[in-house]
Amino acid sequence: MTRRLHPSCTSDELTTAAEFAADWTRLLFQRASPGLALQSAQAMALSVDRTLGVARALAQSGRRVDLAGLEELIGRLTAAAIDLDDTDRREIEPALSGLLRSLAALELALHPPLGVGR
Repeated sequence: MTRRLHPSCTSDELTTAAEFAADWTRLLFQRASPGLALQSAQAMALSVDRTLGVARALAQSGRRVDLAGLEELIGRLTAAAIDLDDTDRREIEPALSGLLRSLAALELALHPPLGVGR
């Protein structure tokens, strides 16, 4: 749901209060503590990886998996990684590569090859 944060906002300036707060918090913390941006991105990557692991376990056990919030989590992580400086971006690359492997494992659990039972 989008809302106008101020009556003078145009339709192009619509944003949610959560997005506005997240953007400002990110900017404030990056300026206050450069290492905090990397720590935050690493924590998000760990959270996404754990979420993917739970989803994979549910899929492998034949249970229904709701991936509704996953796209938003990955979007936030992507934005955080893009905002990192080059040194921090190189440091988080292994975690992001690990997420690609976790996504591939989840895809395999959700859509096993023919002949492989669930």
